[in-house]
Amino acid sequence: MAANRYDVARETLERALAIEPKAVYARFLYGLEAYLTNDMKEALPRFQKAHQLNPGDSRTALYLGLTTESLGQPEQALALYEDAVRLASAAGELHADTLLPGARLLLLLGRLEESERWLRQAVKLSPASRDAHFELARLLLKQGDAAQAAAEGETALGLTDGVVTDTAIHYLLVRAWQQNGMPDRAAMHAGVIRAQEGAAGARPAH
Repeated sequence: MAANRYDVARETLERALAIEPKAVYARFLYGLEAYLTNDMKEALPRFQKAHQLNPGDSRTALYLGLTTESLGQPEQALALYEDAVRLASAAGELHADTLLPGARLLLLLGRLEESERWLRQAVKLSPASRDAHFELARLLLKQGDAAQAAAEGETALGLTDGVVTDTAIHYLLVRAWQQNGMPDRAAMHAGVIRAQEGAAGARPAH
């Protein structure tokens, strides 16, 4: 899977599970293969089976939640995210990546105070996570706290541990600084976005 050879991975996992149907890690990887190829309808029963075999694994609960949310069942997904956080906490393995999916869903559902609690905990646990600071900035902007949103956004921009892009952070900072009454700083980030888009457009096609 790391080499994007999903067809080979699927065949290998199916052979492994034919030999040992209750191999919990193979069951998880079998679900992950479907998830990474965006086959959520296939990923769902695979993760459900993995979760049934290993109900104490926070990672399986988390990915079952992600799959469930993608299939349009947010309340069920949130319960699974809560389960993942509980399990990871009990094992002393709670990190931002376990909290962020639930925090994003709570924000989407308009449950801002709950989302903020999850995000504050994520930032505290993983202060070097740019994704955690970015999501907190998004929440603060929605709450009308543009100054703190800008501060969190600038912090996110200076970090490298995460998947959120520089461009997404710059867009957020344009809005945050505009709402904070500082158009010069907003213009600076807008200029960076234009420069990035210009550079991308100037690259030769291969």
